[in-house]
Amino acid sequence: MKVLKLQLTSGGFGITADVKNTDVENITDLKWSITVDGNIVFLGGYKEGNIPIIRPGETYTIKSGLVLGFGSADITINVAGVTKKASCFLFGPFVLSISD
Repeated sequence: MKVLKLQLTSGGFGITADVKNTDVENITDLKWSITVDGNIVFLGGYKEGNIPIIRPGETYTIKSGLVLGFGSADITINVAGVTKKASCFLFGPFVLSISD
């Protein structure tokens, strides 16, 4: 089984997370998504992509892009079946108070 470590690294303008390969071999073709779900999310509530390859010990950064909304929201990051959840507060284009 491939081993990935997900770490939510920052908010601000959007959401940034690091994906680290903790396995001893290359991991390829990783589908990822970042979902922001709240009562008022106008823009940027979902972003997906593909990581072509992560070599052993390497880290790849994924970003949501601009998120626009207001109020409490839940963040779900999924990379190849590995999930990380957190909560935050949206204030216009700012993602604030991220907590696991």
